[in-house]
Amino acid sequence: HFRAILCIDPTNIHAMYSYARACRELYLAGGDEEYVGRFKAESIEFFELLTILHPRYSLSHYYLGYCYLNMGLYIKAKLAWETFLKLSSNGKDNKEIKGRLKQLEEPVEIEEGCNAVLSGRYEQGIDILEPYLKRNFKDWWPMSYYLGVAYARLGRRKDAVNSFKRVLGLNSSHVETMEELAVIY
Repeated sequence: HFRAILCIDPTNIHAMYSYARACRELYLAGGDEEYVGRFKAESIEFFELLTILHPRYSLSHYYLGYCYLNMGLYIKAKLAWETFLKLSSNGKDNKEIKGRLKQLEEPVEIEEGCNAVLSGRYEQGIDILEPYLKRNFKDWWPMSYYLGVAYARLGRRKDAVNSFKRVLGLNSSHVETMEELAVIY
């Protein structure tokens, strides 16, 4: 029904929001990987479209934050929720999102460190990521992978090998890590 409304009026705020929510409910209910992926992508696309066409509609930012969080896109989740807080007057939802933002502080910083490595700012990435090896995130293998990449690019072979071995201890089938070790050896 929501898709039919969107055929008649493609920018109808209520149809877009309801369609995105319906797709979200379908993928959360589960199914095979293709089914979940298709409805997740459709839901995210319409929540993002809502934020473009109706930027002051707070609920699209609320749900988009959760979509991004579930995909491990912590910076995007933070930005969506900060926008939600600026637009929303719902005290209960605002309290919930403020709590979520507090929980995101460290993952956001780790993602910033990984992004620094990806953009060639290896020393900055190392400075951000290394302290997390002594915290709750030491078993988060992507962080160790990006640290290994940064070490390798800076010629710190021993540190790189240790980081890549840590990755393989946590995720033994990570092909990119094996390729990095092959280059070092």
